[in-house]
Amino acid sequence: MAIKNRTSRANTHTSSKRFLIAIVILAIAVLAGLYYYRMVSESFTSNTVVTYYFLPGCPHCDDFKPEWDKFVAAVKTQKLPIDTTSVDGSKGNDAGIKGFPTVLITKDGNTTTYSGDRTSDALIKYVQQG
Repeated sequence: MAIKNRTSRANTHTSSKRFLIAIVILAIAVLAGLYYYRMVSESFTSNTVVTYYFLPGCPHCDDFKPEWDKFVAAVKTQKLPIDTTSVDGSKGNDAGIKGFPTVLITKDGNTTTYSGDRTSDALIKYVQQG
């Protein structure tokens, strides 16, 4: 009988350790996410952020990349009040992106998925019309 109680206590102790480890990992993940969000959000200078999600080696992403680069250059050259960022989707993303390439436009806290022509001119026009 004594052996059975010891085994039961050992299993309970192991389960408690696993639960505690899971809680610590979850807390670290949440804190890291909050830190990343704060760091990224504070780095933007405008109310409009255009984010390009891509996968390395994706043929559609490779086709769109030159247009994205033109868009980024035009935003800088024309000094448009737009911040741009690129996110490598193979490293995970918190936006739930399933298809690539995807362009998200966040303006005044509202995010929309861009579904227009994949040209820099069309993207600039869309963002400016807002």
